[in-house]
This record gives sequence, structure tokens and C-alpha cells, in this order.
Amino acid sequence: MDYAYAQRILSNNLLRRPLIVSYADKFGGTSTLQYWQAPTDEKGTPLPNVIYMGSPAIESPVVGVGIGMASSGSETIFLLIEKKERDFDSKKLIASLGLGDLKIEEIPSGRAIASARPALGGESLGHSNGDTGTFGCLVKDSANALFLLSCNHVIAALNQGQRGTDVVWQPGKNNGGTAKNRIGLLYDFAYITPGGSTGNRIDAALCKPDRLSDVSPSIKSIGSLSGSQSVSLNDPVRKSGAKSGLTSGKVRLKNLSVIVDYPGGVQALFDGQVGIVGTKTGKDFSKQGDSGSIIVDDQDRAVGLLMSCLSGTDLTIANPIQEVLQHFQVAIA
Repeated sequence: MDYAYAQRILSNNLLRRPLIVSYADKFGGTSTLQYWQAPTDEKGTPLPNVIYMGSPAIESPVVGVGIGMASSGSETIFLLIEKKERDFDSKKLIASLGLGDLKIEEIPSGRAIASARPALGGESLGHSNGDTGTFGCLVKDSANALFLLSCNHVIAALNQGQRGTDVVWQPGKNNGGTAKNRIGLLYDFAYITPGGSTGNRIDAALCKPDRLSDVSPSIKSIGSLSGSQSVSLNDPVRKSGAKSGLTSGKVRLKNLSVIVDYPGGVQALFDGQVGIVGTKTGKDFSKQGDSGSIIVDDQDRAVGLLMSCLSGTDLTIANPIQEVLQHFQVAIA
């Protein structure tokens, strides 16, 4: 058996994905057209596009394919398995591809998360103790010092963080980050009052980067921000999160009061929040792990900081971005 050939066949079928270009239309939907068919605005300028990955030829829990040596010393194909599925049979898969006599071994594995620099908004971020969410965007103070914006419960250990001491990783620990992925130190956070009598307004925190070259003002799959803005009911919005990627939605609720559950049985009341629902059939606007994402309007202006999503239904809770910026006396970078 030619193991190099077998590795190519397996990776082509299990890992390789087509690139799909999606164009946003004026109604908030998307269309997968070729670049020469791209929709244009009234001036004839092509609308912004988003490039994302399609599906592989064969869906499976395999996240990596490589050649190695078995304990017996023989050449072997190793399959990196993210999550073993009950109906997944690697031997049947090999046979279906005409590679029946191939020696294979499975290795339980998480996903490979790159610690690319500069880090972009929308990528994984977390406290060194394991709390993991999303790097929202860069903000700047009156002296033009830059900070990474995320949530208190993501990088400040839910009020327990020590300013100027606690280390922030990118990616976060739950996404494969280690001490080698340090990006900066906790700089400040808005204290969250627990319980249900005092209403909180924001769940937010700032990280001071170790090196400015390690961070970018761009948001993954969105690009540069155009300042900030408040929102109205039914306004179309988007976000890029570390867990669910780029999603589209609309403002469903404003002036929302809600009790938020945090790990360890902690609960906190929040007032004046924004409620957002997804607008793509079968796809929620956010998932656990997207906390800290920046929500933008149709002009790529920051409108909210994603802090939570309700279980059992598609409703995302966000802090109005103006409240966040005013608290820290910063602006969108």
C-alpha cells in the first residue's frame, strides 16, 4: 500500500473543503454568486463579500490525517478524531474508498486552533484559568492606548480577576490555548453585582496587549469597524464569534431585563439589554463560546457586546455598545 497516496485520498475526502463566496443583499440575506455576478450598489460598486468553507466530500469526526509508525514499527495512517460518533467506523470508511488493506489507528483529538498574530476580533480569547469566549474588537482611550474588549466572565474570571496581573490567552484554554499563547494582561472590568435586586448594565472587560503588533482592529469575516451606533427594533445585525462564526440576525427586543446564570450557581440581573434573534433558518445567532463578540449593524458600526444566549431558544443578549464605551471611557479603534 502506498501510504502517501492513501493519505491524499483520505485528506481530500475528509478534510478538503471548497471555498464559497457569499454576498450580502440589501434585505440581510446572502447569495452564493461567482465574483463576476456579484451584486452591486446604486453606484455599480460590488457589495462586500464573505468567504467561508463549504463541507467536505464525506462528513466525519476526522479533523486530521497523517502517516506515522505504529508501536510494531510498521507504517500506519493515523486519524485524528475530534469526537467519536457511535455510527463512525473507520475500517468501513477505508474500505469504501478502496483502501481496504490499510493499517490505521485513531487518536482522540480536539480541533487544531491557530494562535495567529495579529489576533482578529471574532477569534477565541480567554482567562488563563480556562474561561473562554471571544475577542470582540480593539478599543482606544483618550491617549490612544489600545485594549482588547471582551466580557468580564471571559477574561476577568467573573469579578475575581486581578487588574494588571491576570494573564489572558489567545486562543483561550478551551480552544487549545496554553501559557505560550499569552496575549496580554487584564486591564479593567465592570463589576457585576450578583443577585436579583441590583440591575447591572454591562458584562465587559479590557485586556492590555503585550505587543501592539499582536492585535488587529479588523473583525474576522467582517473587516474594519466604522465607529459605533445605537440600534432600533428590527435592525439587521451581524456578529463574528469564536464558536459559531459569522451569523446574521435582527434586533427583536430592546430595554430587556433578564436574569443571567453564570458558572458556580451565580446569578445576576441585567437591565437595558438588547435581544437578538437569527435570521437564517435553522441557525441560531450565537452559541456558548461567542461571549465577547462585537455585534455590528449593516454599516459595520459596533452596536452591542454579546454577553449571553438563552438555552432552548434562539435569543442572544447583548450590552448596548454605548454603555460599554462610556463605562471605560474608550472608543472603537
